[in-house]
Amino acid sequence: MTFYVAVIVYEFSSNAPQYQPLYREDFVLIKAFSEEDAQMKALQKAKLEETFYNNEKGEKINIILKKVVDVQPILSENFENGTDIYTRHFYNYQAYNSFELLSSEEI
Repeated sequence: MTFYVAVIVYEFSSNAPQYQPLYREDFVLIKAFSEEDAQMKALQKAKLEETFYNNEKGEKINIILKKVVDVQPILSENFENGTDIYTRHFYNYQAYNSFELLSSEEI
């Protein structure tokens, strides 16, 4: 079996007035026999996370799977301080930087 990293995105939504959707990105460690097996396990795990709760205002908040973004074998199975486990590449640094700046907003 091999370790994989799954990148999963969830949406927190509500019908409550003034509610702004919130998104969560999870990096999940999956042990599987193949990439296809890892994809299936990542989707199963993601579906288990779908739920709802009532926030402090009593509003119903739904947690919904948006997408399993990526599933890749980890880069190294030597788990030590500083070990790289996942890498992604992109061309549009401006879009990436814009996303990262938004994520620093207080939630």
